[in-house]
Amino acid sequence: MGVGDNTRLFVSALPPVITEAEVKEHFEVVGPVSDVFFPKNKKRCAFVGYHNNRDAKIAAQKLNGSYIDSYRIFVKFANERKNTKESKEIKETKRTKESNENKSEMKDDETKKKKKDNRKFEQFMTLAKASVNPNVSTFLVISIKK
Repeated sequence: MGVGDNTRLFVSALPPVITEAEVKEHFEVVGPVSDVFFPKNKKRCAFVGYHNNRDAKIAAQKLNGSYIDSYRIFVKFANERKNTKESKEIKETKRTKESNENKSEMKDDETKKKKKDNRKFEQFMTLAKASVNPNVSTFLVISIKK
């Protein structure tokens, strides 16, 4: 549904303490309200539903910027969500894929750095054998092959 077909409005900047009945009363000046919903994780906002998009359109135009108590409210068409569970699964899959790609890139970078460090060391010398002379305890004898 596009904005023109929607019957649900998003209302923000509501007074901190307001009831469903008060919101419904404010919006019924335009036409019958089907429902009012306060999201759990959001404060000072609500969704208001109308039975038809004509009333919703009028409410969005006329009530945007109106006042409830001394609070100026903002009204716009709500974004329609299609199958919220499916949307969450898609987002989670995308996050997991990105995380795995980042880990893989980091691992590849580490491997490249180690190989580069090893090549630098090999350019200077190759350790052929190391031994300790038992008669001299403070010296380590290392044979280097060039």
